[in-house]
Amino acid sequence: MSFGASDDRKRPANRGVGTGSPVPKRSRERTDGNAFHTEPLVPDGVDPGKRWLRYNDEIHRSIDLCPLMAKVMDTWPVQRLRDLRQLGTAHYVYACATHTRFDHSVGVAHLALHMCRRLKERYPTYGATSKDVLCVALAGLLHDTGHGPFSHLYESFRKEVNSELEQNPEKRKLYSQFPEVPTVWDHENSSLMMVDEVLKCFGLEIDLRPEYLDKPLKQIGDGIDAETVRCYWNDSPASEQDLSQVLTNRDWIFIKECITGEPLPEVVEHLGINRRVGREDPKLEWLYDIVCNK
Repeated sequence: MSFGASDDRKRPANRGVGTGSPVPKRSRERTDGNAFHTEPLVPDGVDPGKRWLRYNDEIHRSIDLCPLMAKVMDTWPVQRLRDLRQLGTAHYVYACATHTRFDHSVGVAHLALHMCRRLKERYPTYGATSKDVLCVALAGLLHDTGHGPFSHLYESFRKEVNSELEQNPEKRKLYSQFPEVPTVWDHENSSLMMVDEVLKCFGLEIDLRPEYLDKPLKQIGDGIDAETVRCYWNDSPASEQDLSQVLTNRDWIFIKECITGEPLPEVVEHLGINRRVGREDPKLEWLYDIVCNK
C-alpha cells in the first residue's frame, strides 16, 4: 500500500489486500442468489503480524498501524484529507502552516490509541478490551473526514451561502438544478456519512436491524469479507473461528458515536432508542471522551 499521491486516491475502489501474490477469493451469498466475491482482510495462511504497516510521522515519528487501520487509511475518504489544510488559509501568511487534515487525523488516531490502551492497562476493572481501543483509534482516524476545503473556513462559507440563498431568489433558482444539501451543515455529521463511504469501499454497510447489532457488518458488494474485519493485536485471539474480535454493527455504531459524542439519528429512527448504544456499560463511558471532547 502506498501513501504517496495516486490518481485513484479520491475514487471509491475495491482494491486488493496488500501486495504480493493474488489473494484467494471467497463467496458470500447475495439476496438475489448469486455470490459476492470477497477476500479476507489478512490473507489465509499469512501471519497478521506481517501485515502491520509503519507510518513515519513528522511529530510522532513511527506510528504502527494494524491491518484494519492500514486498510481504512488507504480508502478515498481518508486519502482526500491530504489536500485539505488543517489551518485553512493560514499558510498564505505563515509559510510553514501547511500541515493537512490527513496529518492531523493520523496523529489523533495514534494518541487516542495510546491513551485508551494506557487507561485499559492501568484500570483493568473497567473491563475495556483491545477491540474497544481499536474502535476509539478508528474514530480518531475518521473523525475529520467530513471537512470541506480549507477546513473550518468552509463551515463559515456554508453559512454565508445559505444566508444568500434565502435572500436571493435568482440564486435559489440557479442552485435548484443541483442536489439539495442540508441547510444546517457541520463537519461532524458529514464525517458520519464518510464512515459509511469507507465501509462501501469494502463492500460493507452497517445493519441497523436489532437482531444484527452484535453480528458482522452486512455484505452489500464485492470487497472484504465482513467476518475478517477484526482486531489482530497480540492480546487478541488470532483464530478466525473466534468471532469475538470481529467488529460488529454495534462496534461501527460505537465508532460513529465516538466522533459526535451523541446518539445517532439513524439509531433513533430505526431502533427508537434515543441514547448511545455502542457501549452501554457505565464503566466504559470514558471511552466516548477521548476523540470527542465537546
